[in-house]
Amino acid sequence: VKRTLESIYADGEKLRSLSKDNVFALKIKNSSIYNKLKTFDAKSLLFYLFNENGRSERDLNFRKMIVKYLSRLIAIKPDVNGLDLKSMGICEGVLCGKILNDVRMLKIDGKLKTKEDEIEYIKSSYI
Repeated sequence: VKRTLESIYADGEKLRSLSKDNVFALKIKNSSIYNKLKTFDAKSLLFYLFNENGRSERDLNFRKMIVKYLSRLIAIKPDVNGLDLKSMGICEGVLCGKILNDVRMLKIDGKLKTKEDEIEYIKSSYI
């Protein structure tokens, strides 16, 4: 657990260092928050959230990012799936995984709203 917390704190430091003056003016894309936190176990993130260390603006902002990740971002998934990609003539395997991940990141950032948007993006970018 200690190693996990040290790792979480190290990521927190990286995120906090993105802003030097006004941390609330910092605009971090949702996909960046997702990518920074996806490697951590939810229990570890919750433990960090409720840990008493640090009440600075930066620490509170990082905690808000964790709450956003746990309450919203972690649940966002593409509406398209591997079968949809296969029906579009895209091979299975690593390429499908990359496409689905790209779609997920764009959806997390709010750039793709519907399954039709996702299909249009795939067709324009990969076919």
